[in-house]
Amino acid sequence: MSNKHLPFVTHDPLFILFISLLLLIARPASSQESERLTPAQAEAFVARLLQPNGDISEWVDPAVLQRSRRLGIEYQGLVNKVLIQYDLANPIKIALRGKKLRKTLTIDTLEAPFSRLIVGVPEKDYAQQFYFRGTRLVAPADYHTRNWGEAESRYFRFRFSEPADFNHYAVEELDRFVAETLALLEVDSAGQALLEQEKIVYLLCHDTDEMKAITGFESRGIYILAQDQIISTFNSHRHEVAHLLINFKLRKLPLYTHPFLQEGFACAVGGRGGKSVRVINELGAFLQASRFVVYEDILPLQGFQDHDPSLSYALSGLYSRFLLSRWTLADYLAFYQAHSGRSERARGKPLQAGSLPPAEEFARYVETFQLDNWIAFPDSAPEEAPLREGTWGGIWDLDDAYYFRIRSSLRLTPADPPADFRSREFEEIFPGESYRGQMYLLEVKEGEIKLFNFYNAVLEAFFSNGLTTAPRVLRNAVGEYGFAISKKAFGRPLEEMQISE
Repeated sequence: MSNKHLPFVTHDPLFILFISLLLLIARPASSQESERLTPAQAEAFVARLLQPNGDISEWVDPAVLQRSRRLGIEYQGLVNKVLIQYDLANPIKIALRGKKLRKTLTIDTLEAPFSRLIVGVPEKDYAQQFYFRGTRLVAPADYHTRNWGEAESRYFRFRFSEPADFNHYAVEELDRFVAETLALLEVDSAGQALLEQEKIVYLLCHDTDEMKAITGFESRGIYILAQDQIISTFNSHRHEVAHLLINFKLRKLPLYTHPFLQEGFACAVGGRGGKSVRVINELGAFLQASRFVVYEDILPLQGFQDHDPSLSYALSGLYSRFLLSRWTLADYLAFYQAHSGRSERARGKPLQAGSLPPAEEFARYVETFQLDNWIAFPDSAPEEAPLREGTWGGIWDLDDAYYFRIRSSLRLTPADPPADFRSREFEEIFPGESYRGQMYLLEVKEGEIKLFNFYNAVLEAFFSNGLTTAPRVLRNAVGEYGFAISKKAFGRPLEEMQISE
């Protein structure tokens, strides 16, 4: 890959006078594969970009434009969906239009036929990148994932840089999640067929360095609205998929939504990166029941932002789950849209407690919810023979749960682990050990029980004495941990698992 730089700076006022002419004569070439973006074309592109509500469609690669439109998701009052999350910041645009700031344009020549245009504003230490294939704008991912592997499923089109990060268990789980969420959102058969045909684009990154190169953000996962893509280091990032699915349900919606509802819905149905729905919702229930954080605290935007996301997301998730059980879907979606808008100011529109169900109804919901935690502590052990036993202890079948009486943490491996899959999390937890297809780590230690799934990198079930209003003595006098875990937490029956310490 070459890195030839062609910097140029706009100083001459006469040059600015000819911008309108440039917009006519420096249009993107029709033979984009054989052309390279020229300085004159870069200047003309940025001039169009700076126009208020200027349509840049003629500059966009037709395939990228079609991909952006394929699911029919549109944002009210927004001309250029393809620029969401990749556009120049609006204050920068205004200052450049008013000649209050000076811009620099740099073209980096990348592997043919790609190039990168960097629009810089030195006075603000600001820069934004735009990728081109020939003379047409593409998404950054089109360049960065050009040599990645590919796969398809019922609802997804995957690309991945490292095949060992990809496995079919996670794919099947994602497809199942989409089907369940489409049913929850009452998406009609035509909508389901459209999603099956056009697919959700899922870019699986090997690490956060790849994430940052593609998105510009240091995060583990993100929903790219411009292309309706999920870009993530998690191979089953249901939280981000949930964001896409509610937008798909609404189709034509405002761009901005109060995070109490936006993140609340995604946590209610999709959990949060690395933590299952149940783990996130149980944390939300603890926060409310203990009064450590209560939902009224995070109804204002400032209150939501002032709390750590691990708290505000979890509690808003449980509250959206409550609303979805209390209201009709139509009522929930109407409330969701009533607290959305075309400008970022809409996120600050207060959610009034008076427009929500009475606080005592939510309190009763939390109380009922906590009675069905996935990790429970029966008063006594089963009397019948165990389903599985070994030097580590025993496991009993309780119909809807498994009862464990074990002395140490366990590793659970199915008879048919996914071929060629390698768990990075296993290697982090057990450095120096070779990964051999283990699906679960059931970890027991002082005050905590964890069930972690290596196939999707998700904490499926969790109990901690520090996050409960009813602490337990987990280990008895002879060193045994006794507890039950709902069968819903497991993707495979334990009868089929190899068990080792």
